[in-house]
Amino acid sequence: MTNGSGRLAGRVAIVTGAAWGIGKGAARVFAATGARVVIAVDFGPQGVRCNAICPGWIVAEREEEHVRQVPALLSDGMLAYPLRRPGRPRNIGQAALFLASDESSFITGQALVGDGGLTAQLQDSLVPVFRDDYLGRAATE
Repeated sequence: MTNGSGRLAGRVAIVTGAAWGIGKGAARVFAATGARVVIAVDFGPQGVRCNAICPGWIVAEREEEHVRQVPALLSDGMLAYPLRRPGRPRNIGQAALFLASDESSFITGQALVGDGGLTAQLQDSLVPVFRDDYLGRAATE
């Protein structure tokens, strides 16, 4: 995309995979490589901004029925989240709209985590409890 003068102009929002499943590994690899920072620094002079959106557990339409069938998944799983609820696709969409808007024109090279506060409160001492208690039960259901 160019701005008419042949120079690059644009915004790049990268949405990593969800916090559970295959996306979690992809999100970690992407975050570790710092690709968003490289893009932001290398193409910033041409007006390109690049930010990543890192969603937590997002319950979309196709998962609603499963969540209703296994109420413990929601009630037990939400104990780990300070906001005590899963995210919705709209939450991530609103983050993307913000990053694409002029209101974020001075934001680039950042990772916006939308996970209900999960990563903000996880500490090394909590990881074994979370892994054994919650993930262990979820795997057996």
